[in-house]
Amino acid sequence: LDGYRAVQADTNIPIVYRAAAFEPLASGIRVISTQRHVRYGTWCRLRHSTTGDQILVANTHLDPHQGEDVVRVREASLTTLVAWLATINEDPNLPLVLCGDFNSPNDRDPDGHIHGMAPLYESGLRNSADTAAAITSAVPGAATLNGMGAAVDGIWRYGAIRHDARMIDYIWVSPDVEVRAWQVITGPSIRTIGGQPYFAAGPVPSDHCPVLAE
Repeated sequence: LDGYRAVQADTNIPIVYRAAAFEPLASGIRVISTQRHVRYGTWCRLRHSTTGDQILVANTHLDPHQGEDVVRVREASLTTLVAWLATINEDPNLPLVLCGDFNSPNDRDPDGHIHGMAPLYESGLRNSADTAAAITSAVPGAATLNGMGAAVDGIWRYGAIRHDARMIDYIWVSPDVEVRAWQVITGPSIRTIGGQPYFAAGPVPSDHCPVLAE
């Protein structure tokens, strides 16, 4: 990542920014849950080098696995995280971007909200994938949790791209943030075999695909 720097770099949820575009003004970390595993949130306040505009960016990684008991733990973690970020945001109008591995599948409640994410909705945050003007994923429905491969005709194939639109990784934004485009990154390129999309030749770098919002 030439040209990028990180704040809270000694944690497993650093925030990486483009050094030519932003200057970090402050950052921090705190525990947001100890109920199952110790979980953290990190944040930083960045100033754009040209415009002087500032933005608050936060990152987290919530408890894994499923079940209503785990959902309640994640909701409690998010409640703590949102309240903490509110105390950090000295200017209530400062744009906020919250990203991370939330381990919350994108199943919808009757109100259309993602199950287990109520504290984020209640705080006014929006899921960038839901508000983006365009979805630009190279593979329609590409999942963020790919697992290094996917089942093809009932057989697990290494490097196959899962495209059932399953999400557990998100980018949330405050109401004043315009999301122009959103995608799950499966590149730099893909190949198709028998109608099934695969990652291009080479090792699959992670069991998660990156999520990108403009």
